[in-house]
Amino acid sequence: MLWLALLGSGLLGAGGLVGLSFVTGPFDGAGKVCVLDFASGALAEVGACAKDARPAWSAAGDWLCFTAETAAGSRIVLARADGAPCPKIVHGFAWNRRPAWSASGARVAYLASDGAGMG
Repeated sequence: MLWLALLGSGLLGAGGLVGLSFVTGPFDGAGKVCVLDFASGALAEVGACAKDARPAWSAAGDWLCFTAETAAGSRIVLARADGAPCPKIVHGFAWNRRPAWSASGARVAYLASDGAGMG
């Protein structure tokens, strides 16, 4: 059984909503971040881990960030709307969650922990 959690975010363009990011997968907490382009109808899976979550677009709509979790921890992943290569975020802790863009879209803030007390 597949589920669609519209806990993602929409991508606004000059003419209104042009795309949507969301998490899809089995209803056991596992899922992949996907992006739907409304103009072309193309659906792209951008998540690389078994448990992706919380996709969020930058203010300009050219970047997407999300959490990717494995058994060893979680990291914040950047993806470009145009599919171009992305820089990797270097994490100082094993568990990194809840990414959010700054208003300007120049920075990403997130929670980081060694895992103690993060559920």
